[in-house]
Amino acid sequence: MVSGAKNPSDFPRNLKIEKMDNMENLIIGTRNSPLALWQTHWVKQLLEERGYRVVLKEIKTSGDKIQKGPLAAHGGKGLFVKELESALLSGEVHLAVHSLKDVPTVLAEDFTLAAFLPRADPRDCLVSRHGGSLEDLPMGARFGSSSPRRVSQLLNRNPTIRIENLRGNVGTRLSKIEGGDFDGTFLAKAGLDRLEVKANGLLHPLDPEVMTPAAGQGIVAIETLGASEQVNEIIGLLNDPEASSAARTERALVKNLEGSCTSPIGAYARIEGGEIHLRCFVGDLKGVRVLRECSTGSVGNEVSIGEEMAEGLNRLGAREILESCEEP
Repeated sequence: MVSGAKNPSDFPRNLKIEKMDNMENLIIGTRNSPLALWQTHWVKQLLEERGYRVVLKEIKTSGDKIQKGPLAAHGGKGLFVKELESALLSGEVHLAVHSLKDVPTVLAEDFTLAAFLPRADPRDCLVSRHGGSLEDLPMGARFGSSSPRRVSQLLNRNPTIRIENLRGNVGTRLSKIEGGDFDGTFLAKAGLDRLEVKANGLLHPLDPEVMTPAAGQGIVAIETLGASEQVNEIIGLLNDPEASSAARTERALVKNLEGSCTSPIGAYARIEGGEIHLRCFVGDLKGVRVLRECSTGSVGNEVSIGEEMAEGLNRLGAREILESCEEP
């Protein structure tokens, strides 16, 4: 794996385009955040190790442009992928690299997720000076987060917390805690590890039993056009079976709950010994009505495992809880 990069300027630019196997070099579309570029350069390295020439094209997405207010108010996390999908459709790029947790569970029919890379640490980190558990946060603490999933789980454990919207890249959010603007926030462990962020004393990884991750958290996904047979054959070489099983299980669960990237849903599938251990959280925006479920099934039955858990959760009232979170 490529080493963690701190800054987009660490990466080479202006790579030359040449012909390769009856097609131009593989052109990868990516957001231009430090984490997105790290992930894209990982894909680039993996392809170059297999003899392919690769060009990167940075594309600014709506999710990057809109910095005020929660994403749900502007259309959800799909805002991080739509410009990349437009570039795929136009032929401007051959593939797009995403953090899977930002990809809607229902794709337009033109697109496919051609590969999932090996999963990094899926946990959330509590970023706080007050200690390593959610219960360590003081009464009435000021907490910055724009994630309904994280907020619901936090308020369920500590309903006195005051929630304020906080968005931005890793550095922006860490600086808000270090500067005393907030008592705490959450960051994904995978992103911190990939960017080699330490922030000693502030970062406290949370067990999935305490803070269930977002579906796909820690997994890098590669999106292509379904009709691009040559590209899909190449990209399929990068697919990690374990990450693929986890991704398909978690996404089937969220899809069948009729949830979106911004619904208060946590889904985490752990693969061990040919079995899939699936954990789910569903809650309302105040953390008052919550459901937690676990199940186990066999690898090869990913979609049915997700579907069956969704059906069970809906019988317990998940649909009504999620409908209460929708804007009137």
